[in-house]
Amino acid sequence: MRTGFLRSSRYSPGNMDRQSLEALFVGRGDLMEDVLSRVTKSILGTAKHYVLLVGPRGSGKTHFLTLAYHRLVDRLCRANARDSVAIALLKEEERGVASFLDFVVRILRVLADQAPELDAEIEAVYDRFSKSPAEAEAFALGRLRRHTQGKTLLLLCENLVDLFDGLGAEGQKRWRAAIQEDGNWTVVASTPSLFSAVTLQDNPFYGFFAVRALQKMDFETGLDLLIKKAVHEHRTELVDFLRTPLGRARVRAIHHLAAGNHRVYVVLFDFLDKETLDDLVRPFMHMVDDLTSYYQDRIRQLAPAQRKIVEFLCLEGRPRTVKDISTPCLMSQQTTAKQIGELDAAGFVNRRRIGRNTYCELSEPLMRICIEAKDNRIQNFRLFVELLRHWFTNRELEHRRTALQHSDLPNSALLGQLLSAHAVTTAKPLPEALAKLGTGLDLDDFVRDPERHLAAIVDILTVSVRNFGPRHLPEGLAALREILADHLGEDIMGRILADFLKANSGDDFAGDLVEWEQALESVAASLLDLQDCRIPIEMLRAAVRYAKTGDEKCLLCLPLEQRELLEDVLP
Repeated sequence: MRTGFLRSSRYSPGNMDRQSLEALFVGRGDLMEDVLSRVTKSILGTAKHYVLLVGPRGSGKTHFLTLAYHRLVDRLCRANARDSVAIALLKEEERGVASFLDFVVRILRVLADQAPELDAEIEAVYDRFSKSPAEAEAFALGRLRRHTQGKTLLLLCENLVDLFDGLGAEGQKRWRAAIQEDGNWTVVASTPSLFSAVTLQDNPFYGFFAVRALQKMDFETGLDLLIKKAVHEHRTELVDFLRTPLGRARVRAIHHLAAGNHRVYVVLFDFLDKETLDDLVRPFMHMVDDLTSYYQDRIRQLAPAQRKIVEFLCLEGRPRTVKDISTPCLMSQQTTAKQIGELDAAGFVNRRRIGRNTYCELSEPLMRICIEAKDNRIQNFRLFVELLRHWFTNRELEHRRTALQHSDLPNSALLGQLLSAHAVTTAKPLPEALAKLGTGLDLDDFVRDPERHLAAIVDILTVSVRNFGPRHLPEGLAALREILADHLGEDIMGRILADFLKANSGDDFAGDLVEWEQALESVAASLLDLQDCRIPIEMLRAAVRYAKTGDEKCLLCLPLEQRELLEDVLP
């Protein structure tokens, strides 16, 4: 029997207490009920069920399985059926299982926690093994059958793929034969991904399990997890902030990089409070530092050829074809394709076919980012987190370009000048409109309400390019930099460009696309010294190339996390 003693755990949720497991369980109520219903029917009836939960590492499989165990025991006690089942909840990592005999002894050890008389039987297995391994196996299996006679034997185990590797083909056949012969086994297992022993027709466990996928967390579920965790740890101020529009915006940024991974939320939470969540960069940097060893360990567990491919994709940061990968990895294209197929099945890479080519990249941006951090190449990540922070703030607070027409806009001198510049923009090119702003402004109003003033500035740029095309954009951005940067810091230009990207990408870019390319080339040259502008400019240029050609390959110059942002706003 597994007894929890922690209120929270990043990497070993099996050690958490029942109350904490319940408090932090989110988003999988229907799946839990399906599993418990199947197991209960197996225990109370003659038909037996076998369930395989499939989800990548960090998706909450241990949490789910441990909580399922506790809820099942409660359900059986209420039905006065606890004595009808022998439950073997194996360790999260059952290392050292190298044969069917190993496997049976592990089950006996777990059952011995509730039935101490089995300890002597296990010792007898060891005694017999020195004389005859075959006799020891028959004896161990006989004692397991005697102990579970008249009961259902419920096996709960994790990482089934590793267990099957240890059993080998012969051990798998013996287990399948024992299940068939005894008729009282029920199994709930988990695995990071499906594997050949359960998917290929010539294997004994083909078609044996009812497969249930643990879906990635969506945004609302991730937000619910963070709120529940804050409530569980009595962090009232953080709870209140998470429920605000700004708090939701910050969680959207987290969700974008977490890619639905349960563990990322749990790890990041330990570095969050109201202030750091608002800042976002610091907790992300702490999280990357914490997760680096986790991802390194996952990579180390791969076969050497696969590890080489993953490390290559980490360094590249962008999708690559099999041909691109094979040469620097010193492998044939056939070998590379085979290894990539296995990495795809294991959830390490995504494959995307465009035309005649298949492009491959890491499925989790954080894996690449953590490896970059280890190699002291973290500046790009800092810049991207700043972009995310602002990107989702505007989205969640619903500041649209139409905000300029709303009567509830803040009453400030700066906004008045922005509105005046906006009016001029409808009739005159951008540089003349921006001249209305003048210089030497007191921007205290901007600092108090930056989002609305940014919306006004971006609207000026957008109206100008729609009326006059993009040719005046470089000059206009240079003027904005001169007017605003001294007061608000150089990073204001990156925020303006990010909002401008969102405002224009969804409309196929007004004006001639060749002019857009030329204008953005000039913008990139003039703002080259501003690091915060580099990512939004790269995304703008990729979006324009895509609008011009309609070719998805134009977007593959961007890392996955940037491309997904852009694809969300492209038509």
